Amino acid sequence: MSMGFGDYFTSGFTIKRQTKAKSANEKRYAKIKSDPVKYAIEREKEHQRYLTRKERKKILSIQELTPRAKELQRKRWRDNYRRYRQRKLLQKRGVELMNANTPSGSDTDDPLRIDNDLG
Repeated sequence: MSMGFGDYFTSGFTIKRQTKAKSANEKRYAKIKSDPVKYAIEREKEHQRYLTRKERKKILSIQELTPRAKELQRKRWRDNYRRYRQRKLLQKRGVELMNANTPSGSDTDDPLRIDNDLG
Protein backbone atom coordinates (compact mmCIF):
# COMPACT_ATOMS: atom_id res chain seq x y z
CA MET A 1 0.00 0.00 0.00
CA SER A 2 1.48 3.34 -0.99
CA MET A 3 1.27 6.44 1.12
CA GLY A 4 -0.23 9.57 -0.31
CA PHE A 5 1.45 12.95 -0.08
CA GLY A 6 -0.71 14.03 2.87
CA ASP A 7 -0.20 10.73 4.68
CA TYR A 8 3.56 11.17 4.66
CA PHE A 9 3.42 14.51 6.41
CA THR A 10 1.05 13.30 9.09
CA SER A 11 2.90 10.08 9.85
CA GLY A 12 4.29 9.53 13.33
CA PHE A 13 7.84 9.55 12.00
CA THR A 14 7.49 13.06 10.60
CA ILE A 15 5.81 14.38 13.74
CA LYS A 16 8.56 12.85 15.87
CA ARG A 17 11.20 14.47 13.66
CA GLN A 18 9.43 17.83 13.87
CA THR A 19 9.25 17.74 17.66
CA LYS A 20 12.90 16.75 17.87
CA ALA A 21 13.89 19.60 15.55
CA LYS A 22 11.73 22.04 17.51
CA SER A 23 13.35 20.97 20.77
CA ALA A 24 16.84 21.35 19.31
CA ASN A 25 15.95 24.79 17.94
CA GLU A 26 14.59 25.90 21.33
CA LYS A 27 17.81 24.77 23.05
CA ARG A 28 19.92 26.57 20.44
CA TYR A 29 17.91 29.76 20.86
CA ALA A 30 18.08 29.55 24.68
CA LYS A 31 21.86 29.27 24.45
CA ILE A 32 22.03 32.30 22.14
CA LYS A 33 19.70 34.27 24.40
CA SER A 34 21.89 33.67 27.44
CA ASP A 35 24.82 35.48 25.77
CA PRO A 36 24.04 39.20 25.20
CA VAL A 37 26.50 39.55 22.29
CA LYS A 38 25.18 36.50 20.43
CA TYR A 39 21.62 37.60 21.16
CA ALA A 40 22.25 41.05 19.66
CA ILE A 41 23.74 39.42 16.54
CA GLU A 42 20.76 37.04 16.27
CA ARG A 43 18.30 39.93 16.61
CA GLU A 44 20.10 41.87 13.88
CA LYS A 45 20.03 38.82 11.57
CA GLU A 46 16.32 38.37 12.25
CA HIS A 47 15.70 42.06 11.54
CA GLN A 48 17.58 41.80 8.24
CA ARG A 49 15.55 38.72 7.33
CA TYR A 50 12.36 40.66 8.09
CA LEU A 51 13.46 43.60 5.93
CA THR A 52 14.35 41.27 3.05
CA ARG A 53 10.98 39.53 3.26
CA LYS A 54 9.21 42.89 3.40
CA GLU A 55 11.16 44.12 0.37
CA ARG A 56 10.19 40.98 -1.59
CA LYS A 57 6.53 41.59 -0.62
CA LYS A 58 6.33 38.40 1.43
CA ILE A 59 5.14 40.57 4.32
CA LEU A 60 2.51 43.17 3.48
CA SER A 61 1.25 46.06 5.55
CA ILE A 62 -2.49 46.50 5.95
CA GLN A 63 -2.50 49.29 3.33
CA GLU A 64 -1.01 46.95 0.74
CA LEU A 65 -3.65 44.24 1.18
CA THR A 66 -6.68 43.77 -1.02
CA PRO A 67 -10.03 44.75 0.51
CA ARG A 68 -10.91 41.07 1.05
CA ALA A 69 -7.53 40.33 2.65
CA LYS A 70 -7.92 43.40 4.90
CA GLU A 71 -11.30 42.10 6.03
CA LEU A 72 -9.85 38.67 6.83
CA GLN A 73 -6.84 40.12 8.65
CA ARG A 74 -9.01 42.41 10.77
CA LYS A 75 -11.26 39.45 11.60
CA ARG A 76 -8.17 37.51 12.72
CA TRP A 77 -7.09 40.45 14.88
CA ARG A 78 -10.54 40.68 16.47
CA ASP A 79 -10.63 36.95 17.18
CA ASN A 80 -7.12 36.99 18.64
CA TYR A 81 -7.97 39.97 20.84
CA ARG A 82 -11.19 38.29 22.00
CA ARG A 83 -9.26 35.13 22.95
CA TYR A 84 -6.60 37.23 24.71
CA ARG A 85 -9.17 39.11 26.77
CA GLN A 86 -10.98 35.85 27.63
CA ARG A 87 -7.72 34.27 28.76
CA LYS A 88 -6.88 37.31 30.91
CA LEU A 89 -10.37 37.28 32.46
CA LEU A 90 -10.09 33.58 33.33
CA GLN A 91 -6.66 34.16 34.81
CA LYS A 92 -7.98 37.06 36.91
CA ARG A 93 -10.93 34.98 38.11
CA GLY A 94 -8.58 32.14 39.05
CA VAL A 95 -6.41 34.46 41.12
CA GLU A 96 -9.48 35.96 42.81
CA LEU A 97 -10.81 32.46 43.57
CA MET A 98 -7.46 31.41 45.02
CA ASN A 99 -7.31 34.52 47.20
CA ALA A 100 -10.88 34.00 48.38
CA ASN A 101 -10.29 30.36 49.31
CA THR A 102 -6.86 30.79 50.89
CA PRO A 103 -6.64 31.54 54.61
CA SER A 104 -5.19 34.98 55.16
CA GLY A 105 -3.49 34.40 58.51
CA SER A 106 0.05 33.23 59.08
CA ASP A 107 -1.30 30.21 60.96
CA THR A 108 -1.02 27.98 57.89
CA ASP A 109 1.74 25.38 57.81
CA ASP A 110 2.52 25.91 54.14
CA PRO A 111 6.28 26.66 53.93
CA LEU A 112 5.87 28.09 50.41
CA ARG A 113 3.66 30.98 51.49
CA ILE A 114 5.49 34.29 51.61
CA ASP A 115 3.64 35.62 54.65
CA ASN A 116 4.36 32.47 56.67
CA ASP A 117 6.51 33.04 59.79
CA LEU A 118 7.81 29.47 60.03
CA GLY A 119 11.22 30.23 58.60
